[in-house]
Amino acid sequence: MVGALVRLGNCFDLLDPSNAGLLTWAHQDLTRQLGRAKQPVPRNANNHKYLDCAVFNWLYTVLEAGGKHLESCRAVFVPLQQRRGLPRMWQRSGVFEGAHIQLCVRQPQNILAVWLVRKDGRYGED
Repeated sequence: MVGALVRLGNCFDLLDPSNAGLLTWAHQDLTRQLGRAKQPVPRNANNHKYLDCAVFNWLYTVLEAGGKHLESCRAVFVPLQQRRGLPRMWQRSGVFEGAHIQLCVRQPQNILAVWLVRKDGRYGED
């Protein structure tokens, strides 16, 4: 595993629920634009998230055309096996087993440091 120190900068933060609507809009707009161009809409397949990637890239392109440049994006990811039944850490918990934060750093200069993390969680090589 690798640890990293990252500056989020101007972040599209999906931990803020108000941003989910913008992502929904981007999906609808991309689908509409591809339909007009008679182009197929990408589809997700198992671990290959082609549609997800296309929607995020479409959103970044639209926002950048409007003068808003995003340096990163973060969101909660719940693995597929946890989505069925959503095992919680304890009864009625809002924390789910296997859930974690995913981060996309779009600007390499925002990666400030990188280091190895051992399987036991300590730093440095095994």
